Amino acid sequence: MQMVASAQMRKPGLSVVECVVALAILGAMLTTLLSIQVVQSLRVGLDNQRIRAEQTLTNLADRVLSADTSQLTEDTLTEWGRDLEEADGLPAGTLQVVVHPETNPVAGNRYELIWNPHSSELPTQRLMVWRFTADGSTETEDPS
Repeated sequence: MQMVASAQMRKPGLSVVECVVALAILGAMLTTLLSIQVVQSLRVGLDNQRIRAEQTLTNLADRVLSADTSQLTEDTLTEWGRDLEEADGLPAGTLQVVVHPETNPVAGNRYELIWNPHSSELPTQRLMVWRFTADGSTETEDPS
């Protein structure tokens, strides 16, 4: 009779140990999800900065390519870089333009456009633009 009585005294439900195990598993899952969210948020931020750098350098490259050759002085290029920095809300010195004279295959200039962020988390972005001077010669194909 005692055996039957003890079996009837057990009530259905969860024990404290079962609740603690369930909470530990839930905590581990939430920690994992939170860390994934933080990593993804950082990646999105870095991707947005990379896209911003590419767009800014492309805008500066378009300006270099569309400008008259007489306008492409060091002072003008520096001023254009400062204008873009101000328009995009960038710290001073983020954009740099380095002019490299070229003679091979023809005379002209190679413009190295540099996005140099003031953060170690973001890489430096570079874009090269070439402008060749016209020598006035025209080449024609021999139709024969």
